[in-house]
Amino acid sequence: MPSTESRAAERRPALLVRCLAATVALELFVIALATVACHKPAPESASARAQASSETPATPNHRAGSEPVQAEMRNVAMDVGSGMILRIGYLRGELLSTAHGVPPNFDTRASYDMRIHDGSIRIDAASLAALMNGYTFAYPGAPLHNLDVKIKGDKLQVKGILAKSVRIPFELDASPSVTSDGMLRLQTTGIKSAHLPVKGLMNLLGVRVTGLLNGKESRGVRAQGDDLVLDPAGITPPPHIQGKVTSATLEGTDLVLVFGGEDQHAGGETKRLTPPLPDRRSYMYFRGGSLCFGKLTMRDADLEITGGDSAGDYFEFNLDQYNRQLVAGYSKNTPAFGLVVFMPDFRRLGSAPSSPR
Repeated sequence: MPSTESRAAERRPALLVRCLAATVALELFVIALATVACHKPAPESASARAQASSETPATPNHRAGSEPVQAEMRNVAMDVGSGMILRIGYLRGELLSTAHGVPPNFDTRASYDMRIHDGSIRIDAASLAALMNGYTFAYPGAPLHNLDVKIKGDKLQVKGILAKSVRIPFELDASPSVTSDGMLRLQTTGIKSAHLPVKGLMNLLGVRVTGLLNGKESRGVRAQGDDLVLDPAGITPPPHIQGKVTSATLEGTDLVLVFGGEDQHAGGETKRLTPPLPDRRSYMYFRGGSLCFGKLTMRDADLEITGGDSAGDYFEFNLDQYNRQLVAGYSKNTPAFGLVVFMPDFRRLGSAPSSPR
């Protein structure tokens, strides 16, 4: 019978083989892990991700506010605030975002400008007075105050107070015309104060119209000799108007401004739009780009707003209180995924309800 030592000696070779096999297997496992690690892509750094993002072209449809919203209007009386009403016979233009990447928003006037390619706008005497008193000269240190406007024949009659170091009541008669660069000129044909020629009185007091108006351009108003030159982009509150005035005439009790010369494509006429309901007498139609109103954002805008029951010649739209008209009206979707909104005239709504306490 073999001894214990002889049996242990017999088992040593087998144990040695098993240990060698385990060592080889462990080495193969480590090699396999190293191979996988060598072939695994390194994690992308933040700078690399930023560079890749900047090199990836963005499509215009995915960038809010990156393209203008095309606009067309017919027979719209637009209240832009404080009794200033612009009666738009026809307008073709664009809504231009004033901040990169931020689309025009009906609830934020300063978010867009209106560029007019062609159109016709009528402003009556009361609206002219409201415009000048409520915005154009409504700033600290303004030279003109308490303005009253009347239209008689081919003359625009303006009464008010000229204020600098002294306050001078004045009366001014002017004829509208257009400058070579598309601005409105009021060519004065007579200036009086207390039935005396103001020009002589102003010289006596050392007051000059040019010095009063040209310091801050008076929100789009400047003096040229005895005339006043008005820039459409500055005289109205936001959204500001961009465009060239090609004609300025007085018709009845209205100042009529015709815009043109701003064709969308050089050498050709601006393409007319086709709203979902093209036969409506009064409408505003917005197409393309992004447009915000309320809590909604419409991409690739296709929105027609029309007067559902306009009894007059114009659909009355209030820029500041349009939501009341929206609530009182109704809307329909179109087969092309657009939206048509029917609104009552603003004056039919009555006074605004008081807020609950």
